[in-house]
Amino acid sequence: MEAPHAGQFPHPEQRSRYGVFNAVPDVAQLGAFFHLDVDDRRRAMVANGARNQLGWSVQLGTARFLNCFLDDPEDVPAAVVDYVAEQLGLQAADLKGYGEKEARWDHRDQIRTGYGFTAFAGEQWFALACWLYKRAWTTGERPIVLFDLATHRLVEAKILLPGVTTLERLIAALRERVAARQNALLAASPNQAAVLENLVKIEEGGRVSRLDRLRKSPTDVSSTGLVKTLDRHVELRGLGAAGWDLSAVPPGKIAALARFAHAARAQAVAELAGDRKLATLVAFAATMAPQSADDAVEVFDLAVGDLLRTSAFKASKERMRTLKDLDTAAIVLREVWLKVRSVAEIPDGDIRAALDEMDLAAIGAAADVIGDIAREPDEDFQEELLDRYATVRRFLPKLLKHLDFAAGAAIAAGQVAGQGVRRGHEVLQALDFLTAIERRRTDVDPSEVPAGLLSSAWHRRVFPKRGEHAGTFNRHAYTVAVVERLRESLRRHEVFVPGLRKWGDPTAGLLRGAEWERARPRICDELNLSPQPGANVERWAATLDFAYRQLAAGLSGEEEGRNDWVRLAKNEDGKDHLVLTGLDRLDEPASLTALRAGIDARMPIVDLPDALLEVHSWTGCLDHFTHVSGDTPSRKQDMITSIAAVLVSQAMNVGMRPMAAEGEPALALDRLY
Repeated sequence: MEAPHAGQFPHPEQRSRYGVFNAVPDVAQLGAFFHLDVDDRRRAMVANGARNQLGWSVQLGTARFLNCFLDDPEDVPAAVVDYVAEQLGLQAADLKGYGEKEARWDHRDQIRTGYGFTAFAGEQWFALACWLYKRAWTTGERPIVLFDLATHRLVEAKILLPGVTTLERLIAALRERVAARQNALLAASPNQAAVLENLVKIEEGGRVSRLDRLRKSPTDVSSTGLVKTLDRHVELRGLGAAGWDLSAVPPGKIAALARFAHAARAQAVAELAGDRKLATLVAFAATMAPQSADDAVEVFDLAVGDLLRTSAFKASKERMRTLKDLDTAAIVLREVWLKVRSVAEIPDGDIRAALDEMDLAAIGAAADVIGDIAREPDEDFQEELLDRYATVRRFLPKLLKHLDFAAGAAIAAGQVAGQGVRRGHEVLQALDFLTAIERRRTDVDPSEVPAGLLSSAWHRRVFPKRGEHAGTFNRHAYTVAVVERLRESLRRHEVFVPGLRKWGDPTAGLLRGAEWERARPRICDELNLSPQPGANVERWAATLDFAYRQLAAGLSGEEEGRNDWVRLAKNEDGKDHLVLTGLDRLDEPASLTALRAGIDARMPIVDLPDALLEVHSWTGCLDHFTHVSGDTPSRKQDMITSIAAVLVSQAMNVGMRPMAAEGEPALALDRLY
């Protein structure tokens, strides 16, 4: 449904070309619609006199071409009259005065009954109205589109076109009926009409309405912004749209009303009459509730991604800062090892005595530095990300409370679970575990923690094996690790929020069960695939295997299956290299040589800029380059020459300088640039 004043209907261009000759028919159209066969000429000759014979024939061609009769049968292009008159052996001037004769009405009836045309009467009106109503209800197409579709349908059925105002009133009336029906159905759905109508009222102590506030998309990508986005989702969900049954109204209709509510001023929505006001607010609430959840997941993705990027940057910066200390400590320990190894190589060497001679305090300090700075090979920025636990904690409880995450369908017994499905369910188990221990005050036994989703780097932090916390469960590390994996799973659609458009179930639109079994033969036939599972895969695998073996045999250089055009051969160093055999040269026939010489002789010798200006003199193509301020050409003198120079320089990739000419204002370098 369009907003008020969406546009004029029918469009002036539609009205101007409806049921009239808007151009002179070309040769193909004349032959297709105005050609008279033997039977046509016989029927025409039954008419009394040359005027009626020519008029009858012109009306027949007009009905075929326009699918209607003209109020004045003489109002046709001269080319049409000439073409028809020539077939009848008459003169075009014989048609003069035919449009004033009563016989033209009888001729219309004869053509309609004799050639299968049907008048647009009550039965045809009702059939077209039913078809247009169904289309307007299910598709929500604009009236201009419905007008063209209705015209095409009448032409296909050989139903004579009614007057333009008749079709216009029919479409307008049906769209009003559709709008009234959808508004009545939507307005009857909610039981919170008063709450919805309050959306367009200015909030107490504020300057905007709730509608203005709730339809505003989030702009703050941070933990605070995510909390605000979740609060907005909770408020929209509180309107109760989840409990409404809107299945009787096509989704496209609801989306169109929601777009209007989202774009129009709150005052314009408040001033809507009848059921349309409540229907618009119902559509807004029904579409914005899942949209707000989509926005919340989007902000979560961006906010956590920002945490990951800043943590990675901080880790990289810290790594560069401590690299010199790490090198110093490593050199100290290397010297110790070299000393110990040299003593150990002596049969009677005393390693303890050698250690007593060393600065053990410096060695211990070097070992401590390495312990603090060095990282495991599988670690990235987990330590820096763990420092952002407070940020994660700010939004996570509300996120888990108000968004219902799900994963792929459970795997039946005996089937192999997909990797994505398994990972998705691991994330859901971790989220459920975090929710369960939210208010738990006792220590968590590590054995009850779902740890399948943890990487080795996170596993060491969640379950430390050294230090004072060895053997315990680090809740902070587990929370941050789960949030990182949740974002990754959402981006892979291993985890989703049901009912959402972007972050929802990627398989929601797939056919399942009996529906798929009914549609399988038709779909497979359209795609030229076998309905039997695996049949096409086996065929494709056999084709790929044959091609691979053929390629391998050809590249091997062996006689059997050898490819003389592309092969692998040994060079002087004994290494393989690819050999491409050149194609044999084909001799040019004398006729081709003569043709090429003839074409070259006829090609004019002209510079490219001159050719472009010559084409412009024929077509005016360069006049379409207008001034940036409007649709009019620039008022500067000889601007066409400047435009041609710029186009040539760009086409030849030579720059502006070769195009510039001293003493020629149109080719001055400053103008070209």
